[in-house]
Amino acid sequence: MKGINILYDNNKHISLSEENASFLAEYMYKSDSFNDTNTFLNEISLEFDPEVLSLILGNNSEPIIEFGSYPQAQASDEINSKLESIYEKLTSVSPEKIYPMEENYTIMLNIIRRVPILTNTEYNHDYCQTIKKKYKVYEYGGEKYIRVDKNNWMKVEPLKWKVDKENNRLVSTKSFVNGLLEQYLYDASMWADSLFNIVCTRFSKDKTDKYLNKYVLKDIIQNINLQKVIKYHSFDELIKDIKEHRNYESFQDLVEINFEGPYLDGREKDTIRSYLGYHVKVKYTVVPEKQLNEEKKSPNYKFKQIESKKVEQSDKVKEKYKEVLQNIDRLRISILSLESEKGVSISMLKRLYSSISVPDDLLLTRVEDHYEFNPEFIPLLKYIDLSFVNAKNLKLSNLDLSETNLTFDPQEIYNKDLSNSILADHNIIFKSFKGVNLSGSNIERETESYDFEYAVIDNNTLLPSNKGKALI
Repeated sequence: MKGINILYDNNKHISLSEENASFLAEYMYKSDSFNDTNTFLNEISLEFDPEVLSLILGNNSEPIIEFGSYPQAQASDEINSKLESIYEKLTSVSPEKIYPMEENYTIMLNIIRRVPILTNTEYNHDYCQTIKKKYKVYEYGGEKYIRVDKNNWMKVEPLKWKVDKENNRLVSTKSFVNGLLEQYLYDASMWADSLFNIVCTRFSKDKTDKYLNKYVLKDIIQNINLQKVIKYHSFDELIKDIKEHRNYESFQDLVEINFEGPYLDGREKDTIRSYLGYHVKVKYTVVPEKQLNEEKKSPNYKFKQIESKKVEQSDKVKEKYKEVLQNIDRLRISILSLESEKGVSISMLKRLYSSISVPDDLLLTRVEDHYEFNPEFIPLLKYIDLSFVNAKNLKLSNLDLSETNLTFDPQEIYNKDLSNSILADHNIIFKSFKGVNLSGSNIERETESYDFEYAVIDNNTLLPSNKGKALI
């Protein structure tokens, strides 16, 4: 990730026996025999590309900001008992629920075991091992928690950082993650009185660096959504701007670029992608021509020297769209012909499922306040690759999606409406149906989701037989 790195000061670490060690540290670095042999990183810095940091700070001039989140403190006794009780008894009809989130945190445990030396029971061998564990995040009462183990829940909280603009860094205000020890089997018989010092010398900078950048950094920013808006008035203008500012590689996996301007065809988007690289997230917002013309009159408009193309973009788009529709008609006829030969072609047809790539701006159409599938493509949905389609605010009622590869959250689709639709198990993965309109729909193949009792149903709704299945 070129736009951000995580650093730490190897000289600034504290023993868990110090008063400022958090509960997280107490658990994560406990050993079978003692708790004060591991190091807890007291100062962590996030080093940013200057433009990325400017996007994070915006107009905020505060010396301390919140950025990202991480498990940092034990849940209160009351909440801990409540979460454990719900977790143990949870079903789809439970009066109270905890909701599994898509987030998780990967945490490394330093486990140190002390083994007696057979020849001299007064001394021990020490064995150190690092173990990786992934913890799922659950939501309850608007807060997030992880279940470390039985009767042990921790709260996920925002991280606070001191702003260091001079060095383009955010510096942690408190310790929240450990350093890793080297793996070893050590004969402690000669070092019984100074074992703590020996273990501290085995603090591994290489392993800690790798852990911080491979896991901790990604966990911290997993819910961060940074966006940079770039307005343009023609394709030529946009390419000129991109060429003059070749620093977008610093946005990799962290910042989404939103290009706002006239419609761009597939070839133009491919050209843009070739300049940006393939790890930069991009979306396109088509701006009405009238609005663009008003912006061109602004004294801040930088590209007045670029003349508009002689051939109107809208005419080119219409011609291209007409050509695409003709190809769709030919494809539909070919597939119908193949389907008519069911006896010999069923296996061939299945090979075509989800194999056709169609750009979103052709596949989806904006209708007032939501999106819908272009009617021209609906008969072919099972043959189109829908794996990258964002179903947020997308109308999905009255559709057979069971043979498509579309996945979505029913809480995010248009009006939470799945009426008269057919779904398979793979379309929805472990999501809530609370408030979703399932009138006339068939979802009997769904096996993992929940809250069916809070959905809108009628006599024609086909629900899964395991609707009372435990959530956990």
